[in-house]
Amino acid sequence: IRRRLYGRYKLIIDESEDESAVRLLCQSGIINLDPNRTTVFRMSDFTDDINNELRNVEILSTIKLCMETGKTILMVNTGRIYGSLYDVFNQNFSIMATDESRKIFSKVAIGPKTIDVAVHEEFQCIVHIKRSEFKDIPPPFLSRFQKYSLSVYDFYRIRFEQLPRNEQILMKNVED
Repeated sequence: IRRRLYGRYKLIIDESEDESAVRLLCQSGIINLDPNRTTVFRMSDFTDDINNELRNVEILSTIKLCMETGKTILMVNTGRIYGSLYDVFNQNFSIMATDESRKIFSKVAIGPKTIDVAVHEEFQCIVHIKRSEFKDIPPPFLSRFQKYSLSVYDFYRIRFEQLPRNEQILMKNVED
């Protein structure tokens, strides 16, 4: 029951092609980039990096550590490792409890091995995808997440509505 309070993990669908939604979420403080609370994972599309199994294992090991310590992870361009986190994304957890304590575990595939990893109750996962990639993502993967579609205009509109009325009028005049 306590785990359900945090809801499903989040999927950010970025209407831009340049990760603007991620930058704006961080700048607005919605995603806290304090390294003690949030870790960002980015994978490149360079030829040497695409098939770099060692790099994938390194990223998965760091994700495992974040899961155990209750950090939030932000995954950008990390589609190559989604299969390793199948049970995590599904929140397919095993719970071991005694009268005094309770531990949550999920399976993570690292290389050819599948291991049980402790999942801290405060662990959160945010996956970023570009709108142009959305059509190529299988519906079962999408169904695992709370989905949020964000554009630069959405952030502008939110900020605009927070301005005092006289500043809104000034901004509207500048726009016109």
